[in-house]
Amino acid sequence: MMPAEGGRQPNAVVSFGPFKLSMAQRLLERDGTPIPLGGRALDILIVLVEHANEIVTKDELLNRVWPNINVGEGSLRVHVAALRKALGDGEGDARYLTTLTGRGYSFVAPVFLSNESEPVARAVQMPEQLQKLPACLTRMVGRDEIVHEISQRLESDRFVTVAGPGGIGKTTVAVAVARHLLENFAGAACFFDLGPLNDPMLVPSVVASTLGLSVRSSDPVPAIISFLQDRRALLVLDSCEHVIDVTAALAERIYAEAPTVHILATSRESLRVGGEQVYRLPPLSAPTSTAYSAASALDFPAVRLFVDRISAGGRPIELNNSGAAIVCEICHRLDGLALAIELAAGHVNTYGLQGTLDLLADRFNVIQGGRRTALPRHQTLRATLDWSYDLLSPAERLILRRLAVFAGPFGLEVALSVVVDDQIDRAQAMNGLASLVEKSLLAVSTESATSRSPYRLLDTTRHYAATKLAESGEAGFIRRRHADCYRELFDAGSAGCADHLDNVRAALEWSFSECGDTRIGIALAAASSLLFLEMLLLAECQQWAERAISAFEEVDHGSWREMKLQAALGQSLMFARGNDDRARRSLARGLKLAEDLQDLRTQLRLLGRLGLFDHRTGDISNAFLLATRSAAVAVRIGDPACIAEANWNLGFFNYYSGDLLTAEENWKACLPESSLSGVDPDSRSVDRDTRARARCGFAAIRWLRGFPEQATKIAKEAMAEGATFKDPSTLCICLLFAGATLLRIGNRSDAEEVIERLIANARSYSFAPYEAAGIGFSGMLSISRGQVEAGIATLRRGVEALRANRQELQVPVLLGGLAEGLAMSKRFDEALAIIDEAIAKAEQNKESFFSLAEFWRIKGEILLSASASNVSAADGCFLHAIEEASRQGVLSWELRAATSLARSRVRQNRLDEARSLLTHVYDRFTEGFGSCDLRAARSLLDEIEHLQTAAE
Repeated sequence: MMPAEGGRQPNAVVSFGPFKLSMAQRLLERDGTPIPLGGRALDILIVLVEHANEIVTKDELLNRVWPNINVGEGSLRVHVAALRKALGDGEGDARYLTTLTGRGYSFVAPVFLSNESEPVARAVQMPEQLQKLPACLTRMVGRDEIVHEISQRLESDRFVTVAGPGGIGKTTVAVAVARHLLENFAGAACFFDLGPLNDPMLVPSVVASTLGLSVRSSDPVPAIISFLQDRRALLVLDSCEHVIDVTAALAERIYAEAPTVHILATSRESLRVGGEQVYRLPPLSAPTSTAYSAASALDFPAVRLFVDRISAGGRPIELNNSGAAIVCEICHRLDGLALAIELAAGHVNTYGLQGTLDLLADRFNVIQGGRRTALPRHQTLRATLDWSYDLLSPAERLILRRLAVFAGPFGLEVALSVVVDDQIDRAQAMNGLASLVEKSLLAVSTESATSRSPYRLLDTTRHYAATKLAESGEAGFIRRRHADCYRELFDAGSAGCADHLDNVRAALEWSFSECGDTRIGIALAAASSLLFLEMLLLAECQQWAERAISAFEEVDHGSWREMKLQAALGQSLMFARGNDDRARRSLARGLKLAEDLQDLRTQLRLLGRLGLFDHRTGDISNAFLLATRSAAVAVRIGDPACIAEANWNLGFFNYYSGDLLTAEENWKACLPESSLSGVDPDSRSVDRDTRARARCGFAAIRWLRGFPEQATKIAKEAMAEGATFKDPSTLCICLLFAGATLLRIGNRSDAEEVIERLIANARSYSFAPYEAAGIGFSGMLSISRGQVEAGIATLRRGVEALRANRQELQVPVLLGGLAEGLAMSKRFDEALAIIDEAIAKAEQNKESFFSLAEFWRIKGEILLSASASNVSAADGCFLHAIEEASRQGVLSWELRAATSLARSRVRQNRLDEARSLLTHVYDRFTEGFGSCDLRAARSLLDEIEHLQTAAE
C-alpha cells in the first residue's frame, strides 16, 4: 500500500495501526469495532490524518473544526486529549499524535489507503443521555422517498420543520428520519415529546432533563446551549403547535449558538424563526377513482397502509379486484390521512369492507351537507374520529374518553385503576383496551414486552377524547381518580419511574387548579418529589413543593408529607440557587421532622445536604458535627452503601479540616483494597460514584503524605471511570481533586487537561461553583508557567465567582495561589494582605486547614521577596510551616517549607543547618523523586554540598 497523500479526500478510507477511518461515514473502527468519539475530536482526527506527518497549527485546527466560531485553545486541548485517549496514544509503543510546543500538532503514525471503498456502516454509540428515540408505534408505509428527501435537507440546512394537519403522520416520519440519520450523528439523536405539555414554560426544562442536564435555575436555556454548542447531535422537537412560541425561541437559539446541532421539528404550523426550512408533508398518495385492479391499487401508499393495518389486527386480507375498488373509495374519501386510514381499517374486521364504506359514506354525506368551516383535511380527520367513536360499543366509548386524562405513556394497571368502576368491570375494561388497540384508537409500543408503560393515545386522538370526556360531565371525577391513582402509585414506591413524569405533571396541574383538589395535590407533590429531584428538574420541584406547602392545613404540619416537601424544597433551592438561607431553613425543618418521625434514610440524606451547605458557607465546625451525626445514623441503618456515603462525608470534612490520617481511614473504608490497585471491585454494596470520589480524595492525601507516584496513578485511574458516573457532579468533584493534585505534583500538562475538562463539564451542567473553582485553578496553572498577570486576572475571576455564590470552600487555596502571583509581580503589600486572609480563614474556621502549612510558607517567601531585612520574620514563618506540616503528617508541605527555610539558611551561610534540616525531610521520601518539589530539594542539597566542598 502507498501512504495517503496530504489534503482533503472526502471519500477516503484510511488505516493506521489497528484503526480504520472512513471520512465520508465519519466512522472510526479498531479491529472492526466502532470507537465512540465526539464530533469535534473526530473532526480533529480527520484534519490531522489528511495532513499526516505535517505540522497543523493550532489556528488551522481551530478554523477547520470551529469555523466562524470564536473558541479558545483550551477547547482544542480538551478534544485532543479525548482523541489521544480513544486511540490509546502513548500506551506501550503506540504513537499517533505529537505536540509541537507553540506550533501545533502532527499525526506521526504511518497512514495507508484502504483497499475497500467504504467500510460496513455501523452505529457508533454515544453517551446514553443522547440516545433517546422512541419505539416505533406503527410500521411506516409509503414514506421512504420523503424520509430520504427530509434527511438530505436536514443534513444540508440543519433546521427543518415537518408541517401538516393532525393525523397526517408527522411524528412517524420524524422518527424514521432520525433513525435513518442515526449513524451520521454517531448515535447522538434525542426525541422531545412536547405533546403532553400544558404549560409552554416547561419546554426548556423538558429539553434539559431529556438531555440529562440539571435544571439549576429558572432559565435552563444557557445550560442547554452550553451543553450542545460543541456537540454534533440531532434534536427532534415533536408536536410543537400548542407550545410554539417558547419552542420556536429555543430552537432559534440552539440553531444560532450550537452550529453542529441539527433540529427536526413537527408542527401543524411552521415555527417562523431564523434558519428554519419548512417541509409540508403531503397526504399519502391515494387513488382518485375505483378503476384499479388489486395489483395496481397496491401501488398507492394509502391502500398499502389500509391493508397493512387490517392485517395487523390479526386477520390478513387477500385483496381482490372488487375489494380493491372499495378500498380505493375509502382511501379517496379519507384524503390520504394516515391516522384516518388507520382508524377506518380498524373497523373492517367487524363490519367488512363494504360495511365500513357504507358507514363511512353515510357519515361523510351528512357532514358535506353542512357548512365546512375547517380546512378540508382537518374536517376529514374530525369526521373520521366522530365516525369511529360512534361505531364503538358504549363500554369502548367510556374507556376511550376516560383514557383522555393520561398525558404521555401509561401502563395497564394504572389504566384499569382509572377506568374500572361500577359501570365497567376489570374484564370488560381489558377487552375494551384490546379492542381500541385493534381499531387504532389506542397505540401500543412495538417494544411493549419490555416497557412498563406501553400504551398511549396519539395526540390527536387524546384531544378528541378529551372533548368527549368534557361532554360526558364526568371529567372532574375521572381527573380526580387519575391524580389519586398516581398518588397511590408513588406512595407505593415508584418514585424512580420517569415514564410517569407527564402524568404526574398533569395530575398536579389539575390538583392545584380551581376545580382540583389541593389535598390530593399536597399528597402527590410530596410522594413524587424524589422523581423531580432524581431527574434534576429542580425548578419544577421547587414550584410544586412551594405550592403544596402554601396550601397546608393544620393536619399537614409535622406530617410525613411536610417532611418530604421541606426536604425537596431545601434540596432544589440549594442546588438551583446556591447557598440560599431559605434552603437551609427548609433542610433543617425537614431534618427535624425526619428525626421526629424516625425516618433514618431521610435523616442521612438531609444531614449530608446540611453538612455540605455549612461547609460551603464556611461553618466548618457545624459541618463536621453534622457529618459525625450522619455516620451514626448510617450505622443504625446498617446498609453498606449508606455507611460508605457517610464515610465519604466524614472524610471530606476531615480532609478540609486538616485531619488527614482520619480522612484517609474514612475514604479507605469506601474502597475495597483491590480498587486502590486499579481493579474495579465486584461489589454492589458501595455505589460507583462514592468509590470514585473516595479514590480521588485518597489520591490527594497520598500526595500530601509524600507519595506522588501513588497519587498520580490513583487519580488517573479514577479519571478513566469518568464516563460511567451516574451523577455529573461526581465527575466535577473527581476532576477538582485530581486537577489540584496534579498541579501540586507539578504535572502541568495533565493538570491542564483535567482542569479544562472540569470547566467544560461544570459549564455544561450549570455547576457554577465547580466552574469557578476550575477557573481559579486554571489561573494558578498560568502563574506556575510564568504567565503571571494573566493568571492573576483569572484567579481573581474564580474567587469572585465563588464568593458571589457563597461558596467559600476553595477560596483559601485560591487566595494562596493569588498571593504567590502578586508577589511575583512585586505587589508585596497586597500579597501579604491576601495570604494573611487565607491564614485567618484556615485558623478560624478550618477552611482548607490542610493547606495552613503551605500558607505560612507562602507568607515567608513573600516577606523575603519584599525585603532582605525580613529574613527573621520569614524564617519564623517557615518554621511555623514545618511544625504545622509535621503535626498534620503532611510530608509534601513539610518538604516545601524545609526547602524554603534551607534556602534562607544558605543565604545566611548556615550550610550545615540547611543541609541537616532538608536532609531530615528529604530522606523520608521513598518515591516520586522526579516530581518538581523533590527535584528542587535535591538540587538545593547538591548546591549545599558543592558550597561546603568549596569552603573546605
